[in-house]
Amino acid sequence: MNRNSQKWGELPTLVLGQIYEYLEPRNRLNASLACKHWRSVLFQKRIARCDNLQGLRFQTNSVGLVPPGDISEESAIEALTFYGLDLLKALSRPQELKALTLASIKYDPSHYPMFSMENTLLQKCSTLQVLSLDYDTLTEELLHAIEILPLKKFLISVHGLDRHHRGISERAWSEFSANFNNIELIVSLIYAFEAVEVLQMNVEALEWMSINNNNTLKSIQWIDSAYKHSDKNIMDLFLRSGQDPFVMMSWRCKNLEEIVIHGYVLDPHNIVGISRLRGRTLKRLEVSMIDSTPTEASMDSFIEEINTLLGQKWEPLNLNNVHPALGYLPVPDDVRDEYVFDLMRRDISN
Repeated sequence: MNRNSQKWGELPTLVLGQIYEYLEPRNRLNASLACKHWRSVLFQKRIARCDNLQGLRFQTNSVGLVPPGDISEESAIEALTFYGLDLLKALSRPQELKALTLASIKYDPSHYPMFSMENTLLQKCSTLQVLSLDYDTLTEELLHAIEILPLKKFLISVHGLDRHHRGISERAWSEFSANFNNIELIVSLIYAFEAVEVLQMNVEALEWMSINNNNTLKSIQWIDSAYKHSDKNIMDLFLRSGQDPFVMMSWRCKNLEEIVIHGYVLDPHNIVGISRLRGRTLKRLEVSMIDSTPTEASMDSFIEEINTLLGQKWEPLNLNNVHPALGYLPVPDDVRDEYVFDLMRRDISN
C-alpha cells in the first residue's frame, strides 16, 4: 500500500502504543481524540497509569438511573415496566430493596402486553416496604407469597380486565387483610374504560366503598376532565337516591382524611355537609367545580363556613389555574399521561 494512502485510524496497535510511550499524559489524551481506535489503545494497562492515585472505592449497593429525556412523554414507562422482571432478576442484593414500583401507564389501555410476576423473586426482597403492580399481574398466589414481606404500602393500578384473569376471591383478600393490619392499600383506575362499566360518577360504587370500608377508607379521589363531562352535573346523578354519596361517605368512614373531586359540578350545601361531618380531621378537600346558582355573596358565606369547620384556609380551585388535563379544553394524550404519572408518584412517595 502506498505510504501516502495510509489511514491514521488503521495504524497497528503496537505502533500506536510506541507513539504513546513518547508522549506526556496530557498529550496522550489529546492524541486519543483522533478516533475510537486511538482511544482504545490509550486505556491499555501499560499506557494508562495513575501514579498519584491514592484510593479508589466503588459504591455497589446503590445505583441511579437518569433517563436522557422525559420517559412519560416518550411512552417509556410501559416498556420499563414490561422489563421489570428482568431487572429484578439482575439484582445481586434483592434483600436490600425497599421499594419496587412496577405499576404503569398504558399507551393503549385496551390492548397492551402483560407479564407474569415470579413470586419467589418478590419473596427474596425481604425488606420490601413499598410495592406497586398492575392488576393484570396480581394473583391469589402472589398475594399469599408477599405475606412474609414487611409491606407498608401496596398500590394496584387497574387498566383493563383481561377475560382470562382469574380474579381475586373474597377469601384471598380477607387473608391478606388479616396479615397486613396497618398496610396502606391504594387502588387506582387509570383510563379503565373497559374495566369500569359506568364512566361517569358511579354512585353505586361509592356507596359500596363507604359501607364495606367504613373503618379503613382514608382517601377518595375521583378525577376526570371537565372537557369530557362539561355538560354533566353531579347533582343530577343523585336524584334517584336523594343523597350525596360523598356526604354519606363522610358520615360512615371515620378515618376519611382526603376527598378530591375534579370534573363534576358539586352542590355547595353538600360541601358544607362534608366539612361539618369530617371537621378538622379532613386534611385535604379539593374540588374545582361548584354549582354557580347561589349568589356571589352566599358563595362567600359557604366558603367562610367551610374554613371555620375545617380549621384551615380553604377555597375551590380555579379551573384556569389547574393542570390542563383537568380543564374544559381538549389536550394531547401525553399531557394527561404526565398528570396521571405525577399522581402515581405522589401516591407512592407520600
